[in-house]
Amino acid sequence: MQAGEAKFRECSPDLAILDHCLPDGEGVDLIKVLHRIDERVPILMLTAHASYDLAVHAMTLGAENFLIKPIYPTALFAIIRRLLDSFRDRRRHIARTAHEVRSRLDPFVGHSAVIQRLVDQAHQVLDSHTSVLIADETA
Repeated sequence: MQAGEAKFRECSPDLAILDHCLPDGEGVDLIKVLHRIDERVPILMLTAHASYDLAVHAMTLGAENFLIKPIYPTALFAIIRRLLDSFRDRRRHIARTAHEVRSRLDPFVGHSAVIQRLVDQAHQVLDSHTSVLIADETA
């Protein structure tokens, strides 16, 4: 499980596919760990040792889907595509919402020419993905 957790942190994947039987633990335990790192990433659980209780437990912990081996490649690819599309749609929605909130907020207080110039400059870089440093002269 530690290797899976380390790889998840390193790669920041769009999807995690876990087997239930891992060399150093169980996939359901890894679901909890991965969700603490990033609960937005969809998790697909695979197992050859299926039971209703295991499927419910995995889904309760956050698995988006639960498949029993053997798995047909076409079914697996369809599920992966659906999970990735859903994940990307959620990310786009979050980004769009954040952009809308940022564009509605007005963090500037004052109406002086200096403040107005700062507002104009801020709006020029509002849609960029560039870090901006705003510095002031010390008194």
